[in-house]
Amino acid sequence: MDDQAITSPYPDGLAGHHVDSHDTEMAAAVHATERLSKACRDILELFVQAGRFGLTDEEGQNIVGYSHPKRRCDLLHAGKVKDSGLRRPSSRGKAMIVWVVA
Repeated sequence: MDDQAITSPYPDGLAGHHVDSHDTEMAAAVHATERLSKACRDILELFVQAGRFGLTDEEGQNIVGYSHPKRRCDLLHAGKVKDSGLRRPSSRGKAMIVWVVA
């Protein structure tokens, strides 16, 4: 991983939850933060298989469906994937980050 620390986009560092969440929602957020979900593990395996070539969010989405960008974001915040510094064009010609295993 890069020398830069990955900071959670959430106010308290936990996976997504509402500010005024109930105990069950907080328990789920803690659980999600402590371990990768099966969906995240599946996406991480795609990155492992892609190797140094990596995947853009669009490429991953074409393989597994709409949840890929969210799971990739979870993996980023868990320090499992990183921006490779490379960019590839999307199907619409826009530059997209190529993500690889950290």
